[in-house]
Amino acid sequence: MAFPITNYHTHTSRCKHAQGTDRDYVQQAVDSGYQVLGFTDHVAWPFSDGFVSPVRMDAGQMPEYAASILKLKEEYAGRLSIHLGAECEYFPDYLPWLQEQREALGLEYLILGVHYPPNEEGWPQFAAATTPEELEQYTDVALAGMESGLFACLCHPDLPLKSYPKFDAHARNMSEILCRRARELDLPLEYNLAGHRLRGESKGWGYTSDEFWTIAAQYGCKAIIALDAHQPEVIGQVADIAGAREKLTALGLQVLDRLPGLD
Repeated sequence: MAFPITNYHTHTSRCKHAQGTDRDYVQQAVDSGYQVLGFTDHVAWPFSDGFVSPVRMDAGQMPEYAASILKLKEEYAGRLSIHLGAECEYFPDYLPWLQEQREALGLEYLILGVHYPPNEEGWPQFAAATTPEELEQYTDVALAGMESGLFACLCHPDLPLKSYPKFDAHARNMSEILCRRARELDLPLEYNLAGHRLRGESKGWGYTSDEFWTIAAQYGCKAIIALDAHQPEVIGQVADIAGAREKLTALGLQVLDRLPGLD
């Protein structure tokens, strides 16, 4: 490859919907010629009523997660640059706890993945959105998270299109609002290859959508390509990264190889 091979969106089995060991992901990255691998498992939240999420780490797993990734970071130094991060919702009630965990565990970066409003308990995922009102709600939550200054990028920015029936005026409005604000904040948008791979299985329009990324190009947004890996073998799909890079560059987008603020 003529460009650095990097992925800043990698999960672990702790989130209850990924497979493989941490080392499996790292070794696959080394075997595939990566320069950078960032781990961003779904961060835990200390839900007030004891609710246990079925799609993210438990709070008690956070220290072990950090220790495991940092140990691999040290072991593979010189062969692969490993970064410890987390994929986070924008849950305002729990942001002080998140800041404490970031400092205590040495999380190097956070990425914003808006799946739920406002704290997951009893709410449907935005991936199941089918109404304009749900698109508007997603837009409001995503904007608040983007403007918080906590996050290195916005993951799968067009996620609600997974089930939304068509790319209509409401979908366009959501896209334009998010892209305009991302450009103003100089916040990268993530071109999510997991969504791209699964578009054929979507009930609605699907993400990652060409329509959204055409608008992102028109607004002059920066893109970061991510595999959103939930299985070690996905890390080996380097050709998909190359194809996405070629596509986005042809649209006129600036494609980042590395997330700002990380070596």
